[in-house]
Parts: sequence; C-alpha cells; structure tokens
Amino acid sequence: MATMTVNFDLTESELREGNSLQMRLWRRALIFTVIILVTLFAIDAYFYFVRCCAHVDIARKLITHIGEGLGLGVGYYLLLRFILVPRMCRKRFRENPLFYTGLTINLDEDGLRYNGRNTQSAWQWSDLVGYRENDNIFLLCLSKTFAYVVPKRLFPGPDAEKLRQLLDIKLKRL
Repeated sequence: MATMTVNFDLTESELREGNSLQMRLWRRALIFTVIILVTLFAIDAYFYFVRCCAHVDIARKLITHIGEGLGLGVGYYLLLRFILVPRMCRKRFRENPLFYTGLTINLDEDGLRYNGRNTQSAWQWSDLVGYRENDNIFLLCLSKTFAYVVPKRLFPGPDAEKLRQLLDIKLKRL
C-alpha cells in the first residue's frame, strides 16, 4: 500500500463532530450514571415510605422516584452532548487556533504519523483501539478519551474508500 499523506486545517465543526462521535464511546459510563441515579431515588423512596406512609402509596412513589432518576440521567447526558461538549470544543478551538492548523497526517502499512506545528506523533496500528466514522470524519481512536479527527473532505472520491478499506484491515470499527 502506498503512503497516504494529507495536509489540512481542522475546522471547529469537525472538532465538534469528532468530540460528539467520541462521546458515543462513553455509553457505559452514562448508563452506569443513570443506574446509580435510579437506585438512589428508589432507595430514597423506600425509606420515605418506611418512615411515614401507607404501603399502598409505595408503588406510586417508587415509580415516581425511578422516573426522576431516569429523567436526571437522561438530562445529564443531553446537557453534556448538546451544550457542554460543544461549548468546550468552541472554546478550545478559539483559544488554541495554532493547534488545529498546519496539520499533516501520513497513513501507511505500519501506522500513522500526525504532525502539527509544534507536535509530532507516530503510532503503529496496534497502538490504536479502533476507529469510527460518520458522513464527514474518520475518528482514529487511541483510547476512549483520545482520538485523531481526520476529515473526509481530504479524501475525494475513491481515496475515502481506500482509507476505509485500510482502516477495516488494520483496526476494528467501534
């Protein structure tokens, strides 16, 4: 396989999209958070009824508390996904513009090299845990919390398919 080398500037929307796509890898942590909230609200409901209520109302109050726990868990996820993470990306992009410009990525049989203005990283394929993609980006994941965003706009037509085939061979799809 020939080396694929591209030079690019990452846009704010691509950074945001990469963070959003990576956030989907946090599912276990978010599910765990919802389970904890539901459990805490159910325990609260139980002790409330043991202290002061008739047993007839236990089911209704328990369901109400479980619903509150689910609502808070889902609300927490939505707050992260649609408000906090996009704001964090916008702030990071605007405060560090040099970090996202003048980038070069080299992909070959051995791995990838990612060069910025002041940074250089080289990774063998075995160092990466996998990749994700959507309509606009490839996300090359070193872990659940760190990934390289590679815009698909850099790979016109058949080049995007060649990159996808390489990634399918070298990495697992997350």
